[in-house]
Amino acid sequence: MEIILEFLIDFFEDLLLRWTYHRNEKLLGARSSSWSKTRKEFIRNNPTCAITGDKKRLEVHHIKDYSHHPELELDPDNLIVLRRDIHFIFGHFNTIL
Repeated sequence: MEIILEFLIDFFEDLLLRWTYHRNEKLLGARSSSWSKTRKEFIRNNPTCAITGDKKRLEVHHIKDYSHHPELELDPDNLIVLRRDIHFIFGHFNTIL
C-alpha cells in the first residue's frame, strides 16, 4: 500500500510540476536557456532541502516567484532548494517564505 501511495504522490507532483512550467511558459515565454544549468548547479551546491534536510526529490524554488519577477530567474539569491512535495505545498502557497 505504501508503494502505491508513494507512486501516486510522485505522479501528481510531476503532473503539477509540468503544468506549472507549461503555464509559466505560456504567460511569460520560454525560460532562459541557462535555467537548466543554473538549477543543476544550485542543487549541486545546496544538496539538501532547506526545511527538512532531505537529499532526495529536490527542486529549486524561486523565493520571489518567476511569474512576477522573471528578471530574478537566474539570481542565486532568489533561489532555495526544497523537497519536491514541500516545494509546492509551502513554496507556491507562500506559507513559509
